[in-house]
Amino acid sequence: MLNKNKSIAIATAALLTGLVLGTATQAGFEGGSAERAASSSVARFASIDTLKLRPGYDMLRPGVDDTVTASIAPTIETTAPIRRSAPNYNVFKSVVVPVGKLPAFAQWSKVQPSGASAVPAKFASLVEQASGLSQVEALKLINREVNRAIKYRSDKSDQWQTLAQSAARGTGDCEDYAIAKMTLLADLGFRPEQLQFIVLKDTRRQLYHAVLAVHVDGKRYILDNLSNTAASDDIFRTYKPIASFVGSKTYIHGFKGGGETTVAGGYGSIRLGEGN
Repeated sequence: MLNKNKSIAIATAALLTGLVLGTATQAGFEGGSAERAASSSVARFASIDTLKLRPGYDMLRPGVDDTVTASIAPTIETTAPIRRSAPNYNVFKSVVVPVGKLPAFAQWSKVQPSGASAVPAKFASLVEQASGLSQVEALKLINREVNRAIKYRSDKSDQWQTLAQSAARGTGDCEDYAIAKMTLLADLGFRPEQLQFIVLKDTRRQLYHAVLAVHVDGKRYILDNLSNTAASDDIFRTYKPIASFVGSKTYIHGFKGGGETTVAGGYGSIRLGEGN
């Protein structure tokens, strides 16, 4: 009399022969054709261990009455599309309002990143080093190294420099640091909506200033030429944003309860980099 395991193996062999003949590929076996499986002897299936099923298929299993059952339906895996929430551009506790292009900041169209671009030799090794890091670690490295690579020099004419110009001159003021960091991060694969170039007023020093806010996983990191630390925007209590730029979009900033940052003489009177 066959023992329980032998009976299961024989029942399994019979079941598999039928399955392989009909729908061998659906049963999920690795290797072998239906013809070879059908001609195999019962002895070949004397051990359940000889059965190999592809990942995603249920293993053969005896039921309560010792009848072997098999699942021939593969596990269906679906990949849901990645949905990214829009970054919150209300930096420094402000409220953004989208507007059209502002003539006072026409220089933005000249310096905004347009995807991957040629990286100046001065920064090539930096980009290579940052490419192997997480986004947070990469932005911290870029902030620190750009601050070191560019020597501060006030620009009385307030000409915004491209990354290539800053690399060639080796000098720049606040907006040039922010533009250089923005361009390098864009080259590293940061999306346009992650990079927010901000024109603001530092009410402590009573000076206009520019920084870059980088949005990663719901957090806002401020890249500032005055600090090698990429800190959260909520610690900058004296930074009052005036306008910001994200790709082709322009925003002006107000504050809850009404009001906006006072700009004597209008936006056209803003001169960035005077003393910072």
